[in-house]
Amino acid sequence: MTPTDDEIDGIKAYISRLPIARWSKGFKPVPIKKYDGQTNPREWLQLYSTAIRSAGGDSNVRANYLLVYLDPAVRIWLKSLLEESITSWEGLNRKLIESFQATCNRPGNHFDLTQIEQKTNEPLRDYIKRFCAKKTEIPNVPDQKIIASF
Repeated sequence: MTPTDDEIDGIKAYISRLPIARWSKGFKPVPIKKYDGQTNPREWLQLYSTAIRSAGGDSNVRANYLLVYLDPAVRIWLKSLLEESITSWEGLNRKLIESFQATCNRPGNHFDLTQIEQKTNEPLRDYIKRFCAKKTEIPNVPDQKIIASF
């Protein structure tokens, strides 16, 4: 018995109409970093969608081509979804966000700054560098909270 394309690709979660994608002539999306599950899935999906749309791809192309832009661990997640549980690009988008939102690294908050203390025998200059490096990782911290944390 010859395996079907779906069995070879292993994306049984897609309903039967989803794999029908209209590839534009010369389809070649801009290369972006593969999704590894460590970054914010919403931000990555925006970047991915823009890359595919700019190459002429529609929502079915986005759903089908996604496999190419997933790291192996995330690919396993996609292949493990229930059979015919993905009915649209929007549904796939939602499932990816739900599954990986909690695993991504998030920016800290102003309370993280209060945890930075000068180490014994640490030069003041090094402490200030560490503090400032952490501060740049945290968005929208008011100056008075930064000063209070220092």
